[in-house]
Amino acid sequence: MTHHTAHLGRLCRSLLTVTLLASAWSAHAVLQPRDHNLDTVTDGYYDTVLDLTWWADANAAAGASQDDGFITNDGYMSWQNANNWVANFKPFGIGGWRLPSIDVSSSCNGYGCDSTASELGHMYHGNLGGTPNSGVGGAPFTGLVPGQYWAGQLNLLDLDQAVTFDFSDGYQDADFKAEPVGAVWAVARGDVLAVPEPGSIALSAVGVLTLLGWARARRR
Repeated sequence: MTHHTAHLGRLCRSLLTVTLLASAWSAHAVLQPRDHNLDTVTDGYYDTVLDLTWWADANAAAGASQDDGFITNDGYMSWQNANNWVANFKPFGIGGWRLPSIDVSSSCNGYGCDSTASELGHMYHGNLGGTPNSGVGGAPFTGLVPGQYWAGQLNLLDLDQAVTFDFSDGYQDADFKAEPVGAVWAVARGDVLAVPEPGSIALSAVGVLTLLGWARARRR
């Protein structure tokens, strides 16, 4: 084996090690950023625990025509308007967005919604590190409302109400659907915004070129 070939072999092994380490880190991350159109702006975050994509702007509906709260650009709207907005939300032509879900068969209520039975509760307690009555800052997301968000489920004890989750204190409750008292956070099932990261593309290209060079060197 020539010195040149041995050097290329070591380089290939190093690239493989870096790739494997990056993959291992990615597999253990809870929230993975997604830049769908590769413009260096994060569009959403993939939750590896719930297999769910959260839109990066937690108040993207603010100022929309459905924003019928007392202030027309704060994002608070009625439950039906929230459903209408999220059903028509199609960034990059990608549909299938909805309100966050809860498991109405669970005993999750009040400050105790710190499990995956409530997608909003999981976000507050699990991803953002909130505790009862503490509130959360919202990072890495933008636009997080320090108040109520609508969930997609009705209050089974009163069908005039829908479930809400308050990000000012971590309390899950319910409120009247007709009242503009909840904000909207768009979520979608699966890793819908996934694209190859620019760094991954570059790394793959370097790896391919290196292997080609190695193959040529061995033929000499």
